[in-house]
Amino acid sequence: MKASTIAGLLALGVIAGVGITSLGSLKRFEHRTMSCSNPMIGPFELVVNRAKVGQTAQLTQPQGSFTLIITAISNGVIIADHDQRRLRFSIDFANEKVLVQENSKLKSSKCKTTEFSM
Repeated sequence: MKASTIAGLLALGVIAGVGITSLGSLKRFEHRTMSCSNPMIGPFELVVNRAKVGQTAQLTQPQGSFTLIITAISNGVIIADHDQRRLRFSIDFANEKVLVQENSKLKSSKCKTTEFSM
């Protein structure tokens, strides 16, 4: 075989290897659910699909469900709004905790977290 053919096959193999190993890092769908009980807002379930500014999060409580608009994301903190209700929650998946702030009140919750991605 010619040296150029061998070099071409080697380059193609490297590109294919890098492509295959990076497939695991590409997520088309991500769904995170946190089931929590908070002394300030009571029991709740928070569902986040791909945390991005402008996307929505679903807050479900015994009183009903609310759609929250994600207005900011910084260092693992997601800030979401619903009408006059301003909720700020910091998600710590490793320790399964959510820090909830409503207006000037702040409370921490231990949660059960599930994650599904594809």
